[in-house]
Amino acid sequence: MTDANPDAKARKREYNRRYREANREQLREKGREYRKANRNEINERRRQQYDPQRAAAYYQANREERHERDRQYYQANRDDVLARVKSYANANRPQIQEYKRRYYQTSGAKVRQKVLEGSHGRDIAADWAAMWEAQQGCCYLCERGMDPDDAHVEHWHGCAAHGPKKSCRYCRRGLAHQNCNIAVGQAGDDPAVLRLIADNLERANAVIAARQAVIPQHIPLF
Repeated sequence: MTDANPDAKARKREYNRRYREANREQLREKGREYRKANRNEINERRRQQYDPQRAAAYYQANREERHERDRQYYQANRDDVLARVKSYANANRPQIQEYKRRYYQTSGAKVRQKVLEGSHGRDIAADWAAMWEAQQGCCYLCERGMDPDDAHVEHWHGCAAHGPKKSCRYCRRGLAHQNCNIAVGQAGDDPAVLRLIADNLERANAVIAARQAVIPQHIPLF
């Protein structure tokens, strides 16, 4: 059955569009209040209607369009988006911290793997295992034992294949403690600087040892 009055339908759509534009904030607030008051009912309805295969197919078919739409919205409303995120984080800090703690406890290995892959590529899992085995679980710099969860991929930052914060199998030097990794970075990856630091530290420790040998047993502190 065809619409008997298409002009009236078009006028109604235009009226609704203008009304939404004129009352955008009020409608958003009303929607937030409704979702807050009916959160459990809304979530249950979504769970019942959710079809994983259909959702995945829709996402793949509209992926680029959705990303472009989100990017344009963020660029046009960046300050507003950041303000809302900050406001939500401040208002819900304990809940967010508890969620992160529980998520990391149940998915810690997956999180660490994603972080490693993001910085060091998808081949890092095999290379990490090979380095750990070759180093027998010890830091390649100080040769002390490491906790696997605290072993950092130490690499040369001047590789031409990628940026300084990433690595590949052509620039990875080994697994190291976080402090050892930081020390190498602070020395600018220069062994000569590290040797100079070690020599000066050794001399300074000798001076301190001589002072400690003659220190009185009881001295006023300050």
